[in-house]
Amino acid sequence: MIMKRLSYIFTTILAAVSLSSCFNEIEDVFPQSSTERLTQEEQECLDLLLSSEQGWLVQYYPSASRTYGGFAYAMKFGEDGNVTVAFEQASDPEVTVTSHYSINGSSSVTLTFDTYNDYIHALSDPDFYGGNAFEGDFEFAFIDGSSERIEFRGIKTGNRIVFIALDAETDIISAINNVLDMKNQYFMSYNLGGSIAMECDPNGYNNLYYTPDPQNPYAVQEVPFAYSVDGLTFYEPVPVGAGSVQDFAWNEEKECFVSKEDASVELVGERNPMFMDYEDYLGTYTLNYNRNASIEVTLTPAEYGSTYYMEGFFGYTPVVSWTPSGFLSLLCQYLGQDGSYYVWLCPWDGATGYYTWSTSVGFNLVNNGTDPDNLVLTFEDNGAWGSYQATSILIYAFSSQTASSSTGLGYLEQVPSLTTLVKNN
Repeated sequence: MIMKRLSYIFTTILAAVSLSSCFNEIEDVFPQSSTERLTQEEQECLDLLLSSEQGWLVQYYPSASRTYGGFAYAMKFGEDGNVTVAFEQASDPEVTVTSHYSINGSSSVTLTFDTYNDYIHALSDPDFYGGNAFEGDFEFAFIDGSSERIEFRGIKTGNRIVFIALDAETDIISAINNVLDMKNQYFMSYNLGGSIAMECDPNGYNNLYYTPDPQNPYAVQEVPFAYSVDGLTFYEPVPVGAGSVQDFAWNEEKECFVSKEDASVELVGERNPMFMDYEDYLGTYTLNYNRNASIEVTLTPAEYGSTYYMEGFFGYTPVVSWTPSGFLSLLCQYLGQDGSYYVWLCPWDGATGYYTWSTSVGFNLVNNGTDPDNLVLTFEDNGAWGSYQATSILIYAFSSQTASSSTGLGYLEQVPSLTTLVKNN
């Protein structure tokens, strides 16, 4: 159910965002008349938000229990009362969303995102089933800060929300791209400080788990974290030896995260034993589906070191993603406009007949070994669709780029029962 809610909510986020920023209409009362009425502490909060010329990386934790770990936003606040936001969960990191914000005070000085923002409100909105899936905040209570770092707390959750100033070379889009670079250092598990074994969250959330006391293996400690522009940050410090660590920077040479508090402490990841380099997947394949049917496709570089184009796929060119997890992924995605149609690659559960336009749902393409000359990739459901299984694909036409039940027109192509991609030598 959690992943089903995740799929629905992020579908709502991404489908609602066009290829240009969205602007909410609101009466322009900011900053002249409103700032004149701000208290000293409210003015301090506003001045801090405006002080970073490039904006802020925001490490944000929905849910009072921090079950879902942390999410990274990048925000640029304007004197006109508008904030422009990029988000690590966006299908396109180049797309930003702009909305209105205000500073006000009652029991505390509060930063409020007071018109709808597809990214910010995604984690605080009720979901389709009437609950609040992520139980997040859109009102942040100001604690204190400087021109380098501001701390807020969620009004509902009480969670700490940290704003970190971006440097002069980093805007909000490049900040999120840097976060995604850190996120793509995906590992199955970690070892902290040479002695603490940590497992990754099986649902893909930014959480780690370890057992502090070997004599009590059922007392598992949860370590939520959020990515930064150069590494990751634990929500709370974790004891290691005589000290504790919290902030880490990615070390490219060592291929691990190194503690900023103590450079001798490393967070070393274990990759999938089937890990292969990006270049090893390039080439031409036979895509097998529907028992004896097949087509020839070619994986060519899209964003080098991160994604591929799958050329020859029934007249369309979907994007396939690579991560150091040991497999590729083919997810639901917008394929472009074909005449008057807006075309999507939609995962399809052939057994139930259901399909989805949720961009978190799709396939892992799992390799059979690490020899690029004898490579077979098997299509496996990625587990992000609740009780449904992605077994097939519909190339589906919509009347709008925003895919929904009301804009769906019908399928252009059926690709049932995907099985394998076999590399051609």
